[in-house]
Amino acid sequence: ACIEHPTVLRIAEEMNVTPAQLLLRYGMQRGFCVLCKSRNPERLRENLVATELPSLSAGDMAELDKLTSEESIAKFEANWDKRRHGTPAPWGDGPRPRGN
Repeated sequence: ACIEHPTVLRIAEEMNVTPAQLLLRYGMQRGFCVLCKSRNPERLRENLVATELPSLSAGDMAELDKLTSEESIAKFEANWDKRRHGTPAPWGDGPRPRGN
């Protein structure tokens, strides 16, 4: 997963933020509509901190941009297309099961 990518981990460590906060900041700075979901109060607080982080440098943005590959885009589009056309989710009908 992108959140565990060495580039993400390194930049997050340099900024003294969590990888999740870094990726939230990246998405906001890119102009994406960033949606977070958590029921964990600690994670909710961490997510809010991302809105107050300073802008990422052009170099950091470029490094993070490189993580998007043709393969990852194709995989996303294929999954999106399947779900859009009613293909069942991998976990079956109903809501997604919660992890531990």
